[in-house]
Amino acid sequence: MVRLARWVCIIGSFACLGCGESKHQLETKRDLMDIALAYHNFHSDRGRAPHNAEELLAYEDPAARSLPGNATTQSGSRKALQSGNYIVIWDVELLLPAEKNSGKILAYHRDVPEKGGVIAYQDGFIATVTREEFERTPKAQPAPDPKK
Repeated sequence: MVRLARWVCIIGSFACLGCGESKHQLETKRDLMDIALAYHNFHSDRGRAPHNAEELLAYEDPAARSLPGNATTQSGSRKALQSGNYIVIWDVELLLPAEKNSGKILAYHRDVPEKGGVIAYQDGFIATVTREEFERTPKAQPAPDPKK
């Protein structure tokens, strides 16, 4: 049920793709959507967020084996993460209900701090922001390490 709610939220943010946007913007939105979905699926399956890109890249989503579309998304998130074009905030505890995750940036294209661009919020919503909006928007915070 949690995965379904996340899918609805993420797909809803994808609804207006192509509305006058460049190919680069569309690809960036797709990549960030794939990364956010993989992050959420990892969190849902493991009960915690991934610690780093290597951990998320190594993760095999059980749902990817059962639905072909999920395998495509998992492959997309791998390519996006390996490209080095995206900054992801690791170890972020995702909260329930999903609304508690809104308004905080989870991932973004590496050029966003200087030029503005596409971001993924902690709730999976994808948006385009200016450099100034990016600076003002809160960033997701990693959960405290219980070992420390």
